[in-house]
Amino acid sequence: MNIIWFGVLKPLYALGLPVAVVLAGLTLPGITKEPSVTLPVLTGCALYFALGYVLFVMVPDRLRSRLMRHFAMCRPPGFAPRVEATSVLLNRYLGIDLEHRQAYFVDVSDGTKKVIELDAVSSWEVVAERNKPPLLTLVTEVPGFSMIRIPIERSDFTRVTAQLQLLSR
Repeated sequence: MNIIWFGVLKPLYALGLPVAVVLAGLTLPGITKEPSVTLPVLTGCALYFALGYVLFVMVPDRLRSRLMRHFAMCRPPGFAPRVEATSVLLNRYLGIDLEHRQAYFVDVSDGTKKVIELDAVSSWEVVAERNKPPLLTLVTEVPGFSMIRIPIERSDFTRVTAQLQLLSR
């Protein structure tokens, strides 16, 4: 479902946005001359802008809070992560707790929950390529979880990279 939100609806909304902006700009000066035409057009444009707010702000926040609620319900006892990375698109969470020397990976989509000892982690890196979301890659020696990939938001890229660099020291 998340892929529908991010992969289909956002690009479709972005295609219609210039049309709504131009339409609102053209009808706004004529609001006093033809209110019976311009008011419905401006109302439609305002609803389109409100849809954008829902699509770009409210839905991702709701999906992130649902993911964090799921993590909170199945968190290992005493687990207090210093680094957290989430992928709202793929419903994935990765938390790293230095005190217990553990990483906890949750994939809500397929029901995976795995505690990984940090000694079994070979490497981690965050790579940001142009026109793609930054990708957090965790390489482990755990069978079945040799590579964990989590696409993170661009706004979290700097924070997650800095926290992982601090852990490496």
